[in-house]
Amino acid sequence: MQKIRSLVPRSLSAAPGLGFVVSPNAILDPGSQADLEAVTSLARSFFRTERCFLTLTREFAKRLLGSQWRRAQIPAWANEEGIEEELCLDTRADAATPFFFKQAGSSRPEFFARTALIGASGARLGSICIADDTAKEDFTSREKEALRNFAGLTVQIIEQRLGAYERMRAADEALRTANRVRMLLEATTDCVFVLGADWVFTFINKSAIEMIAQGRDLIGSNFWDSFPTVLGSEVEEHYRRAIRDSVAVSFEAFYPGAAALFEVNIQPSGDGLAVFFRNITEQRAIRMELQRIEARYRLATLAAVDGIWDWDHATGQTYFSARWQEIVGLPPVEIVADISHWLDRLHPNDLLSARDIYNALNPQITSEFTREYRIRHENGDWRWILSRGTVVRDPSGRSLRTVGSNRDITHERSRDPLSSLHNRGSLLEELERRIEDTAGDGKTFALLLFDIDGFQQVNDRFGEGHGDLVLIEIAARLESTVKDVRHSLVARVSGDEFAVVLGGVTEVEDAITYAQCLHTMLAEIPCDKELLSISISIGIAMGDEGHEDPGKLLENAGIAMHQAKNMGADATLVFGAQMRRERLKRVQLEADLRHAIARQQLVLHYQSKVCLDTGKVMGYEALVRWMHPVRGMIPPMEFIPYAEECGLIIAIGEWTLHEALRQLMEWRTSGFVTPDVTIAVNLSTRQFNDVALADKVANALSLQQAPASCLTLEVTESAMIGDLAHAKNVLDGLRAIGISLDLDDFGTGYSSLSYLHRLPFQALKIDRSFTRHLEQSHESRAIARSILQLGKSLNLAVIAEGIENEAQRVWLVRLGCRLGQGFLYSKPLSAAALKIAGLDDVRSA
Repeated sequence: MQKIRSLVPRSLSAAPGLGFVVSPNAILDPGSQADLEAVTSLARSFFRTERCFLTLTREFAKRLLGSQWRRAQIPAWANEEGIEEELCLDTRADAATPFFFKQAGSSRPEFFARTALIGASGARLGSICIADDTAKEDFTSREKEALRNFAGLTVQIIEQRLGAYERMRAADEALRTANRVRMLLEATTDCVFVLGADWVFTFINKSAIEMIAQGRDLIGSNFWDSFPTVLGSEVEEHYRRAIRDSVAVSFEAFYPGAAALFEVNIQPSGDGLAVFFRNITEQRAIRMELQRIEARYRLATLAAVDGIWDWDHATGQTYFSARWQEIVGLPPVEIVADISHWLDRLHPNDLLSARDIYNALNPQITSEFTREYRIRHENGDWRWILSRGTVVRDPSGRSLRTVGSNRDITHERSRDPLSSLHNRGSLLEELERRIEDTAGDGKTFALLLFDIDGFQQVNDRFGEGHGDLVLIEIAARLESTVKDVRHSLVARVSGDEFAVVLGGVTEVEDAITYAQCLHTMLAEIPCDKELLSISISIGIAMGDEGHEDPGKLLENAGIAMHQAKNMGADATLVFGAQMRRERLKRVQLEADLRHAIARQQLVLHYQSKVCLDTGKVMGYEALVRWMHPVRGMIPPMEFIPYAEECGLIIAIGEWTLHEALRQLMEWRTSGFVTPDVTIAVNLSTRQFNDVALADKVANALSLQQAPASCLTLEVTESAMIGDLAHAKNVLDGLRAIGISLDLDDFGTGYSSLSYLHRLPFQALKIDRSFTRHLEQSHESRAIARSILQLGKSLNLAVIAEGIENEAQRVWLVRLGCRLGQGFLYSKPLSAAALKIAGLDDVRSA
C-alpha cells in the first residue's frame, strides 16, 4: 500500500482510530438517511473535505437499516485493521444525498482520516471517515477532537434507532456535541453563518458578526435585507445557484466593509446553506509577490542582452534593471522610478506604440504584447528597441502590473539580412540626419540610386541562389568604395536596387565621377563560374537642393534612375525639376489608366492582314487604344510601357483578348467576314510570364464561344529572353489549346536561331524597320530575304509589317513574301469604321 505523503504529520497517522488511506469511487444509492446525511454534510463542510462517509459493521447495519441493507465489501485501503465493516454511507461535494459503496475504487486520495464509532456498550458500530484529493499540511488537535465529536454525534443517532433509552442518551449527547461543534465554529477565525430555507440567518459566528455583519447579530434576519448590495451582482447568482442546484459553490470576492479578499465556500445543508468565509488577503499578497519574483527570475535569463522592467500600475513606480539603464546610456545600476523615466524618451513618431502598451491594460485586450519603437540614447542618438511585456491581472481582469524586457535591435533593424548593408529605413534616417546637419562650408552630399539592368534574367538563368551571391558581391564592392569617405554609407533599398550616400562632395561633378567609377567597377561579376556583364542605371540627387524630406530626396533619385534606364544601358542622370514634372505627369497617367477599363475608355482598332498577291483579307490584328476623356486618343506607345511597369498590362491584355474574340464572332455572325478570317492579339512580356496564361486563353475562347483556330497570339522575341526552355513550355501549352502563334518583330530581338526550329510558331513577322528601307537599303533587302528563306526552311509563314507603298509591296513579292499589313491596305480602324469604309480590299469576299 502506498504510504502517506511526507507533508502529513506523523503524529496524526499514529493517533488512535485515525489513518490516511485512499478514498473509494464506486457507489450505490439505497435510499434517504437524512439524519446521518446531516452529520456527514456538516462534517464535510467543517473540515472542508470533498467527502465524509460512515462504515457500519454487519450486525449494526442490519439492525439499523433492515431490508435496506445491501452486502458490500469495504475496500482494503479503508479497512487496514481488517475489521468486518461492510456498509459505507458516503456524501460528496457533488452529491446531495447519501450513497453506499457498490464496488471499491482503486485510486488513493491525498488525505484520509477515520475514527471508530463506539457504542454505549463499548461495541464497535463502524467508523466515520473524511477524505480529500488534496493533502492537508496540518491536522490540528482541535480538528482531531472535532472528528471524534462528529463520531459521537453519529453514534448517538445510530443508537436512537436501537431503543428509547438509547435515543434519549443519544439526544443528550447530540446536544452536547452540537454545543461543542458550535463552540468550535465560534472559535474559528473563519466567518461562518447558516441560512434557512427562507434565507433567514439561523446561525452566525463571532467572526462573521465582526467582519461580515459589521457588529450586527443577524439571527432571524433576512439575508437579502441585510446585504442589499448583493442583489443583482454575480455573488447573488452564486448563492441562488447553490440552493437551486443543491451544489457546492466556491469563489473569491473582495468585501469593502472588511477591506479584505475572501475565499467563499457555500455548501448546501438540509434545506438551507452553510456559508464559510476565509480571509485570503495575506495569502494573495504572498502569492503575488512570489509571482513577481518568478517573473523577474524568468526574465533575468535574458538579462545579458535585455533590459528588464516591472511597472506597478497602482503606484506608477517602475523597476529598471542595470541592463535597461545601460541600453539608454545611463550608469548600469538598478533603479526604481516613475514610468515617465521610460516614456519621456520615446521618439515623437512612435508615441502610438506607447499608447498600444496602455491599451494592453484593457481586460478585453490580450495580456501579452510586442512592440518596436525608437528611444533616445543619452548621446542624442535614437535606438531601436524591441519591447515584450506581459500584463498581470487579478481574477476580475483588472491590471495590476506589467513585466517585460527591452532589447536594443538598432543593428538588426537597420541592416539588410542578405547583404549586411544598411536597409531602406536606416538609409532614410541617415538622410534625415544629413539634411539637418548639412553645414554651410561649401560641402554637401549626394544620393546615388541605381539598380541592375535586367537582373531578373540572372535569377531566371542561374537561380535565385546565384542571384543572391551576385548581390552580395556587388554590396561588398560598393562598401569598399566608401570605407574611407566620411559621412558616407551604402544601402540595399530593395531587390537589386542600391543606394550610396556620398559625403564630402562640393559639386555635382564629384558625384558623376563616382558614378562613372561604379559603372566600371561593376561591369563584370562572377556567377557560377562565368563572368556576367552587368550594366546599371544610376540616378543622382544632390543634398543641397533644398530638400526637407528624406523620402522626397530618395524619390527624386528614383525619378532620375528610371529616366536613365529609359536612355539605355549604363546611363547616369542627375535629377532636375523637369524630371519631377514628368514624373507627376506619369503618376497622373498611371492613376487615370487604372480607371480606364472600368470606365470603358479602352477601345480596339483593327488592321487587316492581306494576301500581297490578291489583296484578300486573311485576318485582323487587334490594337488597343485609349480614349482619354481629357487628352483624347492616346497611342499605345505612350501608355503601354507604364502599364507594363505597374502591372496593369495583365488586365488590359485580358480585356483585349476577350473584346477581340467577341468582335470577331460578331463579324462572323453578321457575315462581315468569312469563317476562315482570324484575329491576332499581342501578348506582353508580363502576360507571357503569367503561369495562368493558357487557362485564361482557354477561358476567353469558351466565354466568347470562339473556336481556337480563329485566334493567333503574337509574341515578341524580347518576351522570351533569359529562359528559352521556359518559353517553349509556355508556347507548347498554348499550342495544345489549338491556337496559332506568330513570332513578332523578328530580327530585332535576341532569340537563338539554332533554337527557333524547336519553338512551335506558325509564322514570322518582318519588323517594319526592315520594310521601311527596302527601296533604298540593300542591307534591309538582304535581311528580309534571309527571314523569308529561314521561314521557308522551317515551314513557317512570313508576314511583313509596315507596308506603306506599292514599291515596298513589289519588293516583298519579288523576295517571296505572300502576306503583309500596313497603311497601304488599311490603317488601324475601329470596328464601326471598318464597316463604314466598305472597301473591297478590307471586306472579305
